[in-house]
Amino acid sequence: MKTNYLFPPVYRKIGWWLFVPSFVLGILLMAGVLPDNLLTCTTPMLFGEGHSLLGINCIEFGSNDWLDEIILICLSVSLIFLSFSREVDEDECIAEIRMRSFVWAIKANTLLIIVCTLTIFGFAYLYFMIIFMFTMFLFFLVKYEIALYKFRKDNYEK
Repeated sequence: MKTNYLFPPVYRKIGWWLFVPSFVLGILLMAGVLPDNLLTCTTPMLFGEGHSLLGINCIEFGSNDWLDEIILICLSVSLIFLSFSREVDEDECIAEIRMRSFVWAIKANTLLIIVCTLTIFGFAYLYFMIIFMFTMFLFFLVKYEIALYKFRKDNYEK
């Protein structure tokens, strides 16, 4: 089956190499273990502090720590690579497993956001929304890997 939207299989390895350290660093950053000024530098800020959305001068320069942005970008890229990397033996059955796993992940993610929106409030909701950006990919990867493992186990035993 021709799947133009999938990356080559080597991207899966790159995804894991990016995911593990950025996931650990992200947990440490959210837990407050890492210092706030590890990668601080002066940077242009679009709509920085003191400027409104309708303000004329919307760009200012300020000090910002880049660690959280780097972790966010690495997590995003790694999850895209892991989710959209072709299997070495990609065929119609694996494509079906991939599609069903994505559908399941979207449903589970939607249910999660509904439940958390009704039960989490205040500043904790901001943390949830940061985590929520990645939960669909994580749900997909867990569901996909389990389904793929079961599929291969059933087909290789026969």
